[in-house]
Amino acid sequence: MVSDIYDYIEAQLGESKASDYIDALLDFGNTLNEKSEHHAYCRHTQLQEKGYRCAQFRKTYILIYATGESEVAILAVIHIKRNPKVFGSI
Repeated sequence: MVSDIYDYIEAQLGESKASDYIDALLDFGNTLNEKSEHHAYCRHTQLQEKGYRCAQFRKTYILIYATGESEVAILAVIHIKRNPKVFGSI
């Protein structure tokens, strides 16, 4: 997923912007372990039933993740404009 995001941004804005964006996205993902309880459970019913949380990154992507005893597992990074039917496969 991240490589697809990188490829898209690189094609639109260039390698430097894509690299900076992905670095910021990865940094944000790494902070979820520390701030996992700050983000709400996902709005989508199927994800909510599974206990997944969603965190929005820069108003463009949603990171869907699950919290464990001592770690956070990022399950998907999805553009906010994607069809919610995509969530059924997570």
